[in-house]
Amino acid sequence: MSTHKDKEASSKFWKKIERAALPIAELIPGIDKAAAAVKALNEYYDEQKAERIKRYSEALLTWVEDVDFSTAKNLAEEIEYADLLQACINDSDGSKAEAYAQLTIAMKFGSLERDYRRHFILSLKQLTYDDLALLRLSYIATKADLISKQGNGILSTSEIFDRHRLGPIRSLSLNTLVQLGLTKPEGISDLGKTFVESVFPREKLLSHESFDVWQDPPLAILTGEKKDSYNDSVISHFKNLRIRCVQFPITSYSKSLNINDFKAVIFAGDYEGLTYGQHQELSNFTNHNTYKCINLGYRLSDSPSGMAFLHIDYEDCKAIKDKIRAVARKLNYVIDI
Repeated sequence: MSTHKDKEASSKFWKKIERAALPIAELIPGIDKAAAAVKALNEYYDEQKAERIKRYSEALLTWVEDVDFSTAKNLAEEIEYADLLQACINDSDGSKAEAYAQLTIAMKFGSLERDYRRHFILSLKQLTYDDLALLRLSYIATKADLISKQGNGILSTSEIFDRHRLGPIRSLSLNTLVQLGLTKPEGISDLGKTFVESVFPREKLLSHESFDVWQDPPLAILTGEKKDSYNDSVISHFKNLRIRCVQFPITSYSKSLNINDFKAVIFAGDYEGLTYGQHQELSNFTNHNTYKCINLGYRLSDSPSGMAFLHIDYEDCKAIKDKIRAVARKLNYVIDI
């Protein structure tokens, strides 16, 4: 399958190696002759090339198992196949062998137009595996509510592509992603999504090994005006069960809280300092929505009469995490995690 150009390039490569052999030999313990250095490097190069081809071929065969082989007979006749295999061999990032194989499958059996094919080959050559991983995470984040490592929210594009988090070197890749049209200021582009679908198998795009997914729907939790460690603790324990708590200030929740968007409303923490009218508003709210109001321990300056909550048996709950699990069980969330 080697072409004249391939052989010519290989010949030039080894002439360069021979010229560099003496200084290289001095750096490798046990090799004191230029010829030995060249031989060792030659063997290493051949081993790496063979390993790259092996991984590419194995991935190719794995992913075409469910494909109609009657259409695969012309695979080697297409120039994209030769380009991709050669690019895979020459790529300095060996981690991308499977991505090259997947792109081969996408171009042969998918519906990619020729312009897309050429652009995707170019893009795959330019990007590192870390860049591909970043695009994959961004893609999955558009399909699922991933749990952010920081705070209690959904993983956002701004967090994924945060230059400070990525560091000065990896941040440079963001410019390349934009130039290739794979991302835009608000996140991964439609072209980027198609690219990701072309270089990763479908099962790799359903979930992410480093990020869990929030259970649905979330909870609403009322928060006081002061910093409240107990309220924070309740939110944290729910997060451990992949249950998201959306915070609403207790002084203004009625203006923005749509109870139908949430599984329940949690009362937990210090709510002191409310006016009598606000107390009565709370009482009316819990009476009208008793089946969705849950008491996990709160403080009010003057408790109004008539506060009503969904009954949950806390008798065997010794710690707050036990109460959280009791609430989750009552609300039919998954808790065996």
